Amino acid sequence: MIYFNIILSVFLFTSARNIIGDIRDIEIDRYTFTKKYGEKISYALSVFLNLIGIVLINNFLVVFPIILAVVLILISPRKEHSYVFHRLLVLSMCFFVINYIADILK
Repeated sequence: MIYFNIILSVFLFTSARNIIGDIRDIEIDRYTFTKKYGEKISYALSVFLNLIGIVLINNFLVVFPIILAVVLILISPRKEHSYVFHRLLVLSMCFFVINYIADILK
């Protein structure tokens, strides 16, 4: 069951990051969720997906980088910051994987 939670969390985190990437590329892309529903709903969905993933992992130290990224998105959800948010979520995902491996090995 724990592996299912990990796989689902990674899927949710990656989907949330892709939505932020769609906000960044809204002028370039043709058919995306962001183009159809707008930036505010896309930011809300991204935060929601991240929060579900955080709850599934249920280990504060492992998901701490992603929590920081979500807090920053909540503080300033503007299109001008979407590139930084996307890069931050990529780095957060890397730290998430490293933290999870370290947690398993301890």
